[in-house]
Amino acid sequence: EHLTVNQRVLGSSPRGGAKDKAITKVVAFFVWFFYLATSKFKFISMTFLFRFIYFIKRKIRALFVLRKIHFIGDSHTEVFWNMEFSPLYFWRLTPKIKVVHGATATGLANPNSKTQALGIFENYLKEEVKKDDYVVFQLGEVDCGFAIWYRAEKHGLSIQKQTQLAIDNYSNLIQKSSAINGKKTIVCSAVLPTIQEGSNFGEVANLRKEVKANIKERTQLTLDFNRMLRQLAEKNHLGFMDLDQSLLNEKTSIIHSKFLHKDSTNHHLDPSSLAKIISKELNIIISKF
Repeated sequence: EHLTVNQRVLGSSPRGGAKDKAITKVVAFFVWFFYLATSKFKFISMTFLFRFIYFIKRKIRALFVLRKIHFIGDSHTEVFWNMEFSPLYFWRLTPKIKVVHGATATGLANPNSKTQALGIFENYLKEEVKKDDYVVFQLGEVDCGFAIWYRAEKHGLSIQKQTQLAIDNYSNLIQKSSAINGKKTIVCSAVLPTIQEGSNFGEVANLRKEVKANIKERTQLTLDFNRMLRQLAEKNHLGFMDLDQSLLNEKTSIIHSKFLHKDSTNHHLDPSSLAKIISKELNIIISKF
């Protein structure tokens, strides 16, 4: 049986196509049924509808899908859960997410760091990731928004030197993943900063107020960090998700306001808006394997 490149990567085949059509028909039936229930009979809420579709999706996928895609990183990685409701999200991979809040690339060199991120991520890779799985890393926002600036001043290092140290630490973790699954490790660019200078709203803003760099300086550092990440990915022939092209407002040189969280005290990006971009980028990358 001859398989195309995309069929080999995503696990589909002429026989698998029939399976996909069957799944699509089942889901379409439930969507149609509950659309009628919500629009005509008004006895089921839209919230319940989406939750039910999500439940059906997970159950169907569990029956047919063995390969996984692992999202590993800091709290910004949690946005990948929102991709479950994105129409661009793929069915053929089961998502798993491993989040360490406050994790930094800088701290990956320290096995005794407060977050213990290095040990947690290494153990997860060893225990959960298989050779046919995909892995997506999302780290760097805490580094570019706080850790690099703070450590550069504390240890008397240049910003450039401290940034390179963070990239080197990150590289070591990425290589441990690619040693397991080859080229199916994907690096996601760090999200752009959202906290304006002088902001005292929110716990994270208060913790980071020691850093004097303004948002444009932190944005430029993030762009430099992401450029180095891209070079690292290209050098190792790994996939790279570039969010900067969508997030950066060229006129203001900072993040587009439409990506800011509706809660002004929350430094994370708006999950639904970001999930749409990530889902599209990820599908493009995976289709090229």
